[in-house]
Amino acid sequence: MAAVIYFIFSFFFSPYTLAAFFSGFLLGYLIYDECHYAMHHANFKSGLFKRIKDHHMLHHYSEPEKGFGVSSAIWDVIFGSGFSKKKAGQSEKKKGNELKEVQEQQLN
Repeated sequence: MAAVIYFIFSFFFSPYTLAAFFSGFLLGYLIYDECHYAMHHANFKSGLFKRIKDHHMLHHYSEPEKGFGVSSAIWDVIFGSGFSKKKAGQSEKKKGNELKEVQEQQLN
């Protein structure tokens, strides 16, 4: 897939610019992918990262037509794609139980 993307970018950039741009593109994608993995598998202690993780889990496992901010509710506020207060305001215990169920389903 990377070769296809590199080929497409080669139409728009000179060889030296392409090398610089594509290496930055790949590095950015790797950082994004590591952050995405952490959102699914890390146990955060910080309140901020817990809220980001909760929002991200709603993005994946709640209303499919909502939550396009992925890891930031800011874009959902701007574009009006946020989750309903009922979904976003669930009790911590209920969210924990739902998360366990989803993780068990993913493992099976």
